[in-house]
Amino acid sequence: SARNAGLKLVNGKYICFLDSDDIMLEDNLKLKIQYAEQKNLKLIFSDFCQLSEMDNFNNPNKHKAFLREYGYIDLIAANIPKYIRDGICYILPKDYFLKVAVKNMGINTNTIFIDSDFLFNEVRASFDTDLKSAEDLDMWRKLIFNKNLSEIGYLDTPLSIYRFYNAHWMQDPQKEYFLYRWLKRFINDLKKYKDVIGNQYLAEEIWNMLWWFKQNKGYKFFFFGEIFLLYPWKLKYWRNFFHLLITIRPKTS
Repeated sequence: SARNAGLKLVNGKYICFLDSDDIMLEDNLKLKIQYAEQKNLKLIFSDFCQLSEMDNFNNPNKHKAFLREYGYIDLIAANIPKYIRDGICYILPKDYFLKVAVKNMGINTNTIFIDSDFLFNEVRASFDTDLKSAEDLDMWRKLIFNKNLSEIGYLDTPLSIYRFYNAHWMQDPQKEYFLYRWLKRFINDLKKYKDVIGNQYLAEEIWNMLWWFKQNKGYKFFFFGEIFLLYPWKLKYWRNFFHLLITIRPKTS
């Protein structure tokens, strides 16, 4: 992939990605380098603005910060008991951050800032070319679950603009398939931290993943299996599972 080709050319201390149709805003690198150096952070991400294919880049300040609009700081405060704040920088303990990561996976690759030594010598990972879609999410998974990562930096300000296209994976069976493959990996890693995340909490977030799959409802059986292993006592899970069985049952003549 183009990103892997770029990684082979890296000879600097840090790595930051930028896709051809997106924009890096002023002070992006300055702020990330500043906090990486001051706080000794191996991995940082930030908020971003999201534009549709019909919007233009001429006035980026009018566009809302994506994660701030979602209430990301409230999500951090509710789930991470020992985070540290320094200005716009939130230093998040990795184990508790996973409770936030499973609830909101809206991390944009163009905001990720990585210590190159961490990526090449500790994570030792590249983008998975077998995933024709969701390969960026898979790289994020490899980074946040690495055993040598203890904390993550989040900058609560938009530092890039992401171009969002309506032809998204929810309307594309092939992209949906690769998302399904990635989520199986993600859930398998999350289960290793279920003592921190909590079985009921994790089951509910896996439940929320069900609604991403519109093209192939058969993928949902995997998620129901994980839900029932974690927390089988909720009536709505069983009710919807039996509804799924009925709706995809082959019709008889």
